[in-house]
Amino acid sequence: MIRRMEDLTAQEKQKADVDSEMRFLWSMLAVEMGMLGALAVICHLVGLFTRDSARPPATRTLDVMQIIFVVAGLLSLALAHWLRRAYLGGRFKQHDDTCAQVAVLRNVEPYIAKYPSGVFHPMLIPGTLGIYGLVLFILGGGYATFYAFLIASALGIIWQHPSRKELEKHRKADEKRQMTNPPTKPKWLAVAP
Repeated sequence: MIRRMEDLTAQEKQKADVDSEMRFLWSMLAVEMGMLGALAVICHLVGLFTRDSARPPATRTLDVMQIIFVVAGLLSLALAHWLRRAYLGGRFKQHDDTCAQVAVLRNVEPYIAKYPSGVFHPMLIPGTLGIYGLVLFILGGGYATFYAFLIASALGIIWQHPSRKELEKHRKADEKRQMTNPPTKPKWLAVAP
């Protein structure tokens, strides 16, 4: 039997909203892992056509590029971790305000609107490491270099995975914050008398 949203209790609606957001985040994680698989296929296709006719790479240039990409990759992972903590920790007032507005428009609790955006964007950043590995491979690096970057990318994506425990922690923090500072409707949403 299908129940309409109006028939759901507040707790059931909240659970349905959380389930929906978690499904979205896990599907995005699966899409990103699929992208890494596509990069592996592209790498092997490029390798089939370029390895036989390729001239030997300039090793010094390739070594410098590899160092640059390793540093950029490490900085990307650190940035992803910092952004997730900053978004979910409330360090960006504009992010919190935007999420509050989205929550009002979608008729959901603020933490339900805040958590996906705090997880989704940082979860995308580690995927760049796989792209760095593909670029190095095209420039003359080997399969080992490519797969090292690809594995680091996959581990970074898994490290940023969505978690119900973390969402629950943010729900409790949001409730505590609302007790001390109740939310107000945005000015643009207020109805003129």
